[in-house]
This record gives sequence, structure tokens and C-alpha cells, in this order.
Amino acid sequence: MPDERREHVRKAVELTVTFSVDGGPPETARLQDLSLGGAFLATLDELAFGTPLRLTLPLSTETIDVDAVVRWRKKGQGLGVQFGPIGAKPTFLLTEYIADMDPVPDSRLLQPGDV
Repeated sequence: MPDERREHVRKAVELTVTFSVDGGPPETARLQDLSLGGAFLATLDELAFGTPLRLTLPLSTETIDVDAVVRWRKKGQGLGVQFGPIGAKPTFLLTEYIADMDPVPDSRLLQPGDV
């Protein structure tokens, strides 16, 4: 098992989100884990490493938009994305949203059906 190198602990979540690539039409996907630094986006889209995305996250009290970049992918399962800089208010809302969730194992290591 590789070392966990993430700065922020990821939390288990089932959250339907939308994302777009290069201002294109929004697509719907599901987040399976989430942290202040990124997320695992369950999608059949096979976007290349480095592809920029715009995610819309409907949190408990508000919806936030976050810029992200594809950092890895697992064919047929989804994408690991890293968030770009986000402002103070979205950071606060995201922190509050994930505060009480259970940590999740490194999603790069999950097998089909694990989550």
C-alpha cells in the first residue's frame, strides 16, 4: 500500500455534483470522497491528467463552485481531482460540511464495489 501523501484527510460522501470542462455543458457525476484539497469523482468520463474542471458542489446550506484539475484516473470508476485555490467562505462551508464525516481509505486503491 503506498504512503498517503495527501495534506487533507478525505471523508466518505455520496454527493451528486455537476462539472464542466473548458466551459462546456455541465455533466452530472457523484463524489465518493471529499476533502479541502480534492475529491474522487465517480464518472465514466476518461479525462486526461491535467484536465481543468469546474465543479458545482451542493453543500447543506449553500452551493459552491470549485476549480479542480484531474490528478489521476481509474478506468471505469472515476477521477481523482485536486481543488485549486478557493476563497475563505467556500473553505469555511466545505470545512463545516465535512467536519463530522468518517474518514475514507485512499480511493486510488479501491476496487470495484468497495465504496
